[in-house]
Amino acid sequence: MTQEQINETLTGQEDGQGQEQTEETTLGGGNFAADDENGAEGGEDQGNEDDGKEKQPPENKEGKEDKGKKDGNEENELFGKPETYDYKDVKLPDNMQLDEAMTGKFNEYAAKLNLSQKGANDLMAMAVDLTEQTQKKTVEAIGKLQEAKIEGYKQLLNSDKEVGGANLKESIATANVAYDAFFKDEDLRVLLAEGGLTVHPKFIKALKTIGSQMKNDTIHTSGNPAETPKNREDILYPTMNEDKE
Repeated sequence: MTQEQINETLTGQEDGQGQEQTEETTLGGGNFAADDENGAEGGEDQGNEDDGKEKQPPENKEGKEDKGKKDGNEENELFGKPETYDYKDVKLPDNMQLDEAMTGKFNEYAAKLNLSQKGANDLMAMAVDLTEQTQKKTVEAIGKLQEAKIEGYKQLLNSDKEVGGANLKESIATANVAYDAFFKDEDLRVLLAEGGLTVHPKFIKALKTIGSQMKNDTIHTSGNPAETPKNREDILYPTMNEDKE
């Protein structure tokens, strides 16, 4: 082999190695043909996925338009103030009446808002409902406070040294003698019970004192000792005993 043939052989090998290195260092590895084929396959897969998706039904524009018309009609019914407002159609709870002064102020605000009679009725009905709920909660709160007060009276009575503790049963029995004699009216008894007086230690002490005197026939209304009853002669002839003396 001549020197020229040897040089040509070496030159061909170097050119091949340079081509391989160029393909390896190219972005994507230089394998564009394979990438193009994969891309085509990916496009087909994407199309298949789109075909598998559930199709949405067409939008019902007529239904939306009907709903919009309905809402618009309802809104129109709420506005447009009348010459005067009348709340005869508003249902009121038992024992509730609309205050004339407050109703007048309510009418002023309703007119400023340009409320129709229907709109004012709806707002008044809401106000009535809120008022009723507030009243119920207020009554419940007052009831709880009253129960707590009566419970406090009971504790005071049980711990009282004179009429409570071991003396409680006997004290109540004696107090009931006066209670049954002077507090026969049922409405009065209810009033005393609701106020908690029937378990108040001072009230029980007073009734016990009266009851004890009634049991011993020594009850009197003044601080002076009871006078000896006079006989008929003393009443008709008060000077006879003086002459004897």
